[in-house]
Amino acid sequence: MHMDQQPYNVDSISELHKLFFLPPPKNPLITVIDLKGNLSQDHIEAKRLLINFYSIWFKEDVSGVVRYGQRAFDFQTGTLTFQGPGQVISMHKHYFSAGWGVAFHSDLLLSHTTLRDTIKAYNFFSYDVYQGLHLSEEEDKKIRALVADIAIECESNDPLSRTVLIAQLELLLARLYRVYKQQMNPARRDPTDLLRQVENILDQQAHAKQLLTVQLLAAQLRLSPHYLSDKLKELTGMNARQHIQARMIEKAKHLLGTTTYSVSEVAFQLGFEHMQSFCKVFKNKTGQSPSEFRENL
Repeated sequence: MHMDQQPYNVDSISELHKLFFLPPPKNPLITVIDLKGNLSQDHIEAKRLLINFYSIWFKEDVSGVVRYGQRAFDFQTGTLTFQGPGQVISMHKHYFSAGWGVAFHSDLLLSHTTLRDTIKAYNFFSYDVYQGLHLSEEEDKKIRALVADIAIECESNDPLSRTVLIAQLELLLARLYRVYKQQMNPARRDPTDLLRQVENILDQQAHAKQLLTVQLLAAQLRLSPHYLSDKLKELTGMNARQHIQARMIEKAKHLLGTTTYSVSEVAFQLGFEHMQSFCKVFKNKTGQSPSEFRENL
């Protein structure tokens, strides 16, 4: 694995299916993947993947190395792992015999503020957590049943399907959080992980009506803006400005999808002095104007 290699962006659930040589998902925002038969991922050997959605993985008979940010996952503690949007993983001789994966895009949560906020409070999607979790026989049975229910609902296309999926996802995450709280040892975490620190600052900034700049971010980390951008580029393929814009777009989508704010009010909430500047950035990143995005929800 080469740290200077640019990550391969996996932006959608459909692209995730392609990595596993699966047909397109029935639901573009959430999927369940059966890992039986997907014994390895040699076709993406040595690649660094920038995952732009949430994912949960349970793998059996795991071997090899999976790096998460700057650290290798500790599979000795268990085989249940989590990744959040915008995080980088890389694999080397990574094999497993069976298991499952649940992946869901943050757009699924746009109209479900409670779950969106709850996920932020669940620490297991953070770079801060690099140990796998272990499931007891009883926990494994309950979690598998929930995952199976989600897989069935993913095949449905009726008007209430999204509501049911959100409820199922809430229950799954609550059960997993219980396991996480019981097993995770805070003393084993790395407090100096740059990616974790950046992630935490961006989370805090999401609640402020101020446009975060590279200079402000670097100052909070006590780094020079140039060094910060170079280091983030090396680790994730995105510089500091791109990280800030990605999080800003996420918040903009949330406000456009869950509030009645006008586009100019959304721009103000995000710290823009001029609506035109916000619209330009939003369209450049999403391919749609803010109004078009809202109309297509």
